[in-house]
Amino acid sequence: MAAVDLPQSVGGVELWWIRRPAPARVTVRTASAVSLILLIMCSVAACWSVSLSGDVSGAWPWSIGPINGAQIVLRYLSVLLVAWGYVVARSCPAWLRLTRQARADLVETERLVEARNWQDAARTLHRYSLLWTEVWRRLPARGRQLDTVIREHLTSNRRLYIYYVDAPPLLPDTPEAGFAPRVVPSAIVGWWTMLTFLVLAATTYAELTGALRSQQWRALRAVNFLVLAACLTGYAYLYLMAVLGKRQYFRFAPGIAQMMAFGIVGTRAKVRSFHLRECDVVLDLTGASVVLATPSGPDPKARHRYHLARKPQVIDACLRAVLSTATVRDLPESRLVD
Repeated sequence: MAAVDLPQSVGGVELWWIRRPAPARVTVRTASAVSLILLIMCSVAACWSVSLSGDVSGAWPWSIGPINGAQIVLRYLSVLLVAWGYVVARSCPAWLRLTRQARADLVETERLVEARNWQDAARTLHRYSLLWTEVWRRLPARGRQLDTVIREHLTSNRRLYIYYVDAPPLLPDTPEAGFAPRVVPSAIVGWWTMLTFLVLAATTYAELTGALRSQQWRALRAVNFLVLAACLTGYAYLYLMAVLGKRQYFRFAPGIAQMMAFGIVGTRAKVRSFHLRECDVVLDLTGASVVLATPSGPDPKARHRYHLARKPQVIDACLRAVLSTATVRDLPESRLVD
């Protein structure tokens, strides 16, 4: 479906179709900050190791022989630094691509403003803002100036922003019609997370049994065991939340979305309702999960972001809930969890 063929409004809701390339793994600002922090931590650990043993040779992963606590810390920091360097290196091509596309969008926005085509200018500027902030986090002065000029000529209708990569999602046949409320799950724990959990569990088990067999109780307090135990605890929480079904669910009905969040303990969910006819909504389909974003306060840029399972029925439920003009009896939150 070409961009010109996409419907621009349904039932008083403006549809902003934004073709958005896959984002970079990290922004330039995040990459710089994290790299600086890791380098400082490595320098501190190296100085600590030199003060204890006179060198840092035992910190290398392939070294053999007794090592001290500082060298263990330096080992982990070295592994993190190499892994982070890989992430940054993989992000560099995306930074160049997104920056080039953003600059092209800025030139196109200026052309549309000169032609007084305010709607297309607003959509192009919106895409420019997304692409630029994926890399640099902050818009330049020219982008903010164009935003101020364009806002004065836009309507105040509600908007549904739909981000997609290649092909836009299909709208329901009758998006304004009513529909039976649907309950959909949030995004479940991925296979990579579960695999990492199993690897960490096996490594922690080996560390624990090795310490017990050798009667080296102090090894249980070593940095190795503490790091593995901390990682294992975090992954175990995610794994149990998925296995036990204690996660977030969304109930979609015409004009409303209700989020039900279950904790690890207890059976009663906490409910939060979002009245979709009173705000702009973002439906992001560019990642591995469906991201639903709604305002979280008076600031229009502050949004709640919820990750839902990427399934056709989930996308259909989101679109129907936002676009439907049917009236339904409101279900109180207290009855929703009874």
